[in-house]
Amino acid sequence: MNLKDFYSRNRIPIYLTVLSILVFGSISLFYIDLDLVPDIEYPELAVITYYPNASPEEVKTLISMPMEQTTLALRGVKTVNSLSRDGVSVLRVRYRWGEDLSIAYIELREKLDLLKSFLPRESKRPVIIHPGASLDAFSGISVVSSSIDARSLFLMCKSDIQPFLEKIPGVAGVDILGGERPQVKVLVDPGKLVKYNISVSEIRDVLSSSNKDFPVGFFKDEKNEYVVRLDGSVKDYRELENIVLKEEDKKLVFLKDVAEVYYSTEEKDNAVIIDGENALMLSIRRQPGFNIIRVSREIDGKIRSLNERYSGRLAFNTVFDESFQIKKSLKDLVFAMILGVFFTVISVYFFLSNFKVSFLIIATVPLSIIGTFIIMKLAHQSINLLTLSGFSLGIGMIVDNSVIVVTAVFDLLYDEEKEARFFTRLKKVVPAVFSATLTTVVVFLPVLFLTGILKLIFLQMSMVIVTSLLFSLLFSVTLVPVFLSRLKIKKRKVGFSVRAGNIAQLLYRKALVFIIKRKAVFTWILAAAFVSGVFSYGLVDKRFLESIPKDHFFIRMFIKQQVPFEYTVRVTDHISGMIRKDIRVSKVIVSVGIDRDDTMANIDGIYGVNTAVFKIYTGEAGEDMYSLIRSLRKNLEPFSGVDFIFTVPDNPVQKLLSRSDFDAVIKIYDPSADYL
Repeated sequence: MNLKDFYSRNRIPIYLTVLSILVFGSISLFYIDLDLVPDIEYPELAVITYYPNASPEEVKTLISMPMEQTTLALRGVKTVNSLSRDGVSVLRVRYRWGEDLSIAYIELREKLDLLKSFLPRESKRPVIIHPGASLDAFSGISVVSSSIDARSLFLMCKSDIQPFLEKIPGVAGVDILGGERPQVKVLVDPGKLVKYNISVSEIRDVLSSSNKDFPVGFFKDEKNEYVVRLDGSVKDYRELENIVLKEEDKKLVFLKDVAEVYYSTEEKDNAVIIDGENALMLSIRRQPGFNIIRVSREIDGKIRSLNERYSGRLAFNTVFDESFQIKKSLKDLVFAMILGVFFTVISVYFFLSNFKVSFLIIATVPLSIIGTFIIMKLAHQSINLLTLSGFSLGIGMIVDNSVIVVTAVFDLLYDEEKEARFFTRLKKVVPAVFSATLTTVVVFLPVLFLTGILKLIFLQMSMVIVTSLLFSLLFSVTLVPVFLSRLKIKKRKVGFSVRAGNIAQLLYRKALVFIIKRKAVFTWILAAAFVSGVFSYGLVDKRFLESIPKDHFFIRMFIKQQVPFEYTVRVTDHISGMIRKDIRVSKVIVSVGIDRDDTMANIDGIYGVNTAVFKIYTGEAGEDMYSLIRSLRKNLEPFSGVDFIFTVPDNPVQKLLSRSDFDAVIKIYDPSADYL
């Protein structure tokens, strides 16, 4: 079958194939996740083990070291690092790339359960988590009330607001930060303990076993069977006063006989301060694999409904939302893509001077991109900076195939009897289009031989470019010839674009003749340019990725001495006031101390009651932020007893590679802890 018969018989199937790609690609677009960076599973597990009231040395000797020795023997483990703090051990187990973390989790859990019997009895069962992106908050909501006290506000958020927000699809969890946490306290009288011969540990055991429900049996009737339970849970803290501690000489000793029970708040060791005011904030974490823009939109809708439901009592405000930065970055990249397509349209029309043919060439760009969406959905890839960058790089190459085909037969479109020569010309150009596309595709094959996270990152970008090129090849040898074979256009007038093209061809011929006559001179010029380029390589600044302008940065504050939490708050208030005086600062969020329920704080292990983290938002992203950082560094120099670490959020892909806010980490080893 020759080309003429092929295109004549398969015209309708070709149109239907293009239509199917257009429909299924458009549908796939609505189901592809949208994110700033790809959701990459970093091969690391963290093990947190609590050992109450133990010193760091005890935690290291009795918990961390035995667990390190156990986990190092597991299959696929690359490195194991441990951190021992007061009452908690944190083990970070890093695996080799390609290891299945689901299997690794099961194996690690089995080993730790076997080890548990050799650990101190007071230690808790080790908790295994994957310290991925889902543990980082992407949205913060402040809760303010002028009519409800702080303890009741916390309880309302705990019982009503937190479960309400956690039901949103894509929300991994909601943490309550700051505020005053209610607590029932039992103040024992030492003299009465001696009088009744009761120890504090006995009171603790009785209290822990009393506030529970117990099954006591079954009850049957003719049709049903019922479970009977004894309700022993405490509904009011005053009921604790009547708990029986012991019976002595046929007389009951109640808790109220030896202690005072009262309602109070937990001793504060953490707080959230927003623009100088104490606040209660809901920190929202996202589940991996969910569209962050869609989840953020759902949260905004829930916040509006909460403001309507609690109107006059509570006010909910968005403090920060990382999706704003993601949407801005993606919009900028999409705008750059549209701009590239626009200039491509202008350049194609400039040289062809025919709207129909120019439109045909440009139509292959969106068709190729839409077709790529199908493959992205099947490969479970998201639309992110890497894939959009792939599209941006591929736009210029996508049009090449159609341009080659159109240029080869364009002069025949004016001929009324073009059919025979049209397919003869097409038969010659189709192999050239195939070879040109395949040579470009082969360039990306070395990506398959990369290892680790670099392969996961660049494979996505390369796959988008290669797939869009292959779709472009498909359309250029099917849709474009079918359309051109039936297209008839009038003889074009000699316009500006035609004259410009003729002038360009004439200048090119003259330049080529001039260079050929002076081959030796131009050979030396090219050699000199090559050598100078090699030497210039050493002078060029080298970095993996350029930084992306940010609208915020962090200051981590460490008071060098162990001080009370109240002292840290006073220092933080003073510094926060200094920062807010600068007109370039739009918002300051401060997290003071440590929330012991915060898993990420336990993993990082760098926070305490003598620390604080400032998140400072500026009006505009860019160089102005760095001048603000320089001025703040100078203003904070008088605080000799405090260390400050300034960190700017890195390029998101770079952050994915390093998984750290710091450019370098130096570890110092010595057998003597006292010497260190």
